[in-house]
Amino acid sequence: MSDIQSTPIQQLVCYVNDEESKTILQSIAFKDHGINAEIYDGGIAYALEHLKGQRSPDIILVDVSKSSMVLSDMASLAEICEPRVEVIVIGDKNDVGLFRNLMKMGIRDYYVKPLLESILLKGIEEIINQGETLSSTGLKSGKIVSVMGARGGIGVSSIVTNLGVLLSNNYDKRVCMLDMDMHSGTFPQYLDIETSDGFSQLFESPDRIDKVLVERYMTFYNERLGVLCSELSLTDKPDMKPDAIEALFNFIAPQFHYTLIDLPRHFSTQLVTNVLSKSTQLIVVCDYSMASLKDCCRISQLAKTFPNLNHGIIFIANQTKLFKNGYVDKATFEETLQRQISLEIPFDGVYPMQALTDGEPLILNGKGVMADGLKDLGKIILGIQAKSASGSGSTGGVLKKLLGKG
Repeated sequence: MSDIQSTPIQQLVCYVNDEESKTILQSIAFKDHGINAEIYDGGIAYALEHLKGQRSPDIILVDVSKSSMVLSDMASLAEICEPRVEVIVIGDKNDVGLFRNLMKMGIRDYYVKPLLESILLKGIEEIINQGETLSSTGLKSGKIVSVMGARGGIGVSSIVTNLGVLLSNNYDKRVCMLDMDMHSGTFPQYLDIETSDGFSQLFESPDRIDKVLVERYMTFYNERLGVLCSELSLTDKPDMKPDAIEALFNFIAPQFHYTLIDLPRHFSTQLVTNVLSKSTQLIVVCDYSMASLKDCCRISQLAKTFPNLNHGIIFIANQTKLFKNGYVDKATFEETLQRQISLEIPFDGVYPMQALTDGEPLILNGKGVMADGLKDLGKIILGIQAKSASGSGSTGGVLKKLLGKG
């Protein structure tokens, strides 16, 4: 027996089109190698249907011999599976071009049928052994998206909760939502769920963070959307270890396509700094007030100190058309900020309050201008690189002086 026996049990799911491959797989004593294997009739088409809406295994072996659009089908598989999953492809074409394209997509290996037990086991052993030697930072990870308000009361929690429900419900993404305001967060009100006071304990003992502990404190809104939030006493002062953020994100990010973070504006705390250092995207929610414009400029400057964000910061204007007097027009706002507003979400005085009263996310109803804006935001997140943009130019006179640039 190989060294693979000493590693944790790995879940392998196989999808094959032909009886010969199925027979070969069934003859392999996977359990002797620390592998729990499931074998199904049907190749990539059945895999796409079977894996939809459920937890992904550690390793997938999938037959593409009957696929007319292999690369497209594999892209669809990547959308369904958790980021950490390793995929082995089998087919009946000895095609170097296909092999190279699959490798560029992140596929682990490509084998031409008929399958050979020794080669297949060696490939699986390499996957498992690498997983044992890699730290969690070496695993493939989903996107970590932080959402912050340019000022308070601007609708960040509403946007984050509805975005999480949208991505999990409409796009079948696995999503984890974190409410980092542990004293007065509002996720439970928007989702009609219970808080878990144990969430704060994850930050007190980073060395204890594992699957059992995280899932104990996580509330699942649906089978794809996990929520971490708490409602501590206003006098509680949790001991937040600086390295807890890294430990938590290293565990969560490979399990979810998107980790959405409702991030408070307490810039003086190490917590915010550590979260931003791990984020792949920062969404700043603003309105067109002077106060919002001033802090948008300050946040934009702060974001430049985090190389991981690079151009990964976008600004969206929420509750537009609510006020007019004393507000800055969009063109002046963008000129002063030197960035574009990627999305405007108009003020909706009816459906958001109704949804909050009912304890049902607005996006499920799908009515009103805010729901339309949230749907557009979902599309931006799913294609973020193509959507984010920065403007140019600057303003002068009174605006510069008001913003401390004179």
